[in-house]
Amino acid sequence: MKRRLFNMIMFFVILNMTVSASFYMMTYNINDDFIQTADAIMTFMEKTNGDLQSNPILICTGGVGNFSSFNIFSRTDASTNYLERIIREINTTCITPGRNELSSTLLKDLKRSFPVVVSDSSDINGIRTHYLFNFNDREIGIFNITDVPSDWYENVKGEVDLFELDYIIVIMDNPDLKIVPQELRSRTFAVPRDQAVYRVETDFGPSLTELRLPVQTGGYPLLKEAASSYREWLEKEFTLDPDALTRLQEIPLYNMIGLMALKDADADLMFYYNQELPEKISAQEAVSLFNDYTFGTLYLENANIRKILERSAAMIEYDGFQTEITDNGDYYSLYGEPYYLDISKIPGRRLIIKTFQQPQKILVFGPEPVLRENFPFMKETDLSPFYYIFWALRAGNPAIEPSWRVVAQPYLYTYTVQKGDTINRIADKFDITPASIKAFNPDLIEMYLSTGEHIRIHIPYPWEKSKESED
Repeated sequence: MKRRLFNMIMFFVILNMTVSASFYMMTYNINDDFIQTADAIMTFMEKTNGDLQSNPILICTGGVGNFSSFNIFSRTDASTNYLERIIREINTTCITPGRNELSSTLLKDLKRSFPVVVSDSSDINGIRTHYLFNFNDREIGIFNITDVPSDWYENVKGEVDLFELDYIIVIMDNPDLKIVPQELRSRTFAVPRDQAVYRVETDFGPSLTELRLPVQTGGYPLLKEAASSYREWLEKEFTLDPDALTRLQEIPLYNMIGLMALKDADADLMFYYNQELPEKISAQEAVSLFNDYTFGTLYLENANIRKILERSAAMIEYDGFQTEITDNGDYYSLYGEPYYLDISKIPGRRLIIKTFQQPQKILVFGPEPVLRENFPFMKETDLSPFYYIFWALRAGNPAIEPSWRVVAQPYLYTYTVQKGDTINRIADKFDITPASIKAFNPDLIEMYLSTGEHIRIHIPYPWEKSKESED
């Protein structure tokens, strides 16, 4: 009798082990400690191997907005994309990004290789509204809510019958079951977008037990290789502003940032906060220097564009020999349209640039608090400053033809017509072309040229002469 009772107990224990629907679920973020996080995840899975019947559900719940230095390292400098390799190595089930990460360039690349779930947006190419999987004959769905209030239920119900699912996992910033129809709440896990590991019990209704990831690491080859390369990259030195010219003319860094960012933002011009820069900079120093930079957009008319540039030009002091930039304001420069700041003129009359007939869409680039103060109506974008900064640094300070400069030689001279002058004779006097005179005096008619008349003359700068000779 005792042996029969013992056999029955063992049968139920084995049966319970066989049909248990418990499993592990992990959520993680991609940040500067991502290598250590991945190491801890792999160590945890190794130590719990065989404890439960299935590999854990592993969900990347954020950090794909390109703002961590490890993200930038993987995308702009590594010979191999360590970030993507590690995400695959730890067997990530799917990615559930936050609302502010949906337009990131990193996410655009990751969605080619991994399921990306956003349940309240159905108009994003390559992104699904849900992710379904079967565990121990139970159908489980993963959903990602990025907005509150959210239309996620209306958005997904045409694609999946939630009432047919055994369990529903909802990822959201601030978990609240009220966002789930009442009839589904008993089978729903609302999980925050934080980094955590859970033991999920489903035998007697859904319940979560949060566990700790191990502190010790396993020293896995891929992670050791990635960590070593990452450390080398942080110490890598880039040439930034070797001749201290950033406030006197356009330098390659801002030229390349503007070239890439204007296209991605679909903007006409870019104003950038122009601070003094070091001659060289390490990757780690660049992360610190540009840490609070952001991109924003707004529309400005011609008068406001000119006012910003004239205000910056007024910060330049010139004694006839040397220039000095004062600290009497925020210095901005413009990318996207050639111009000069003629410091031989008085402040307020130094800018030489075309007249913009229509309002321009302006991309602004600089420290977020400074931009907010100077451009209170700007709309912040999803563009990652670090992405553009490090691609520009990686180019290695190539030679460019600056589109703007500070000049001390007057851009335009006023010439008084003398007796016997013709347009050709005036051109010969100044070693310029007749076409140049006509360009700056469009209403000039040679046959009516009269003694004492004033016309404008532009004597080309040395770099303009060089360009003309090349042409």
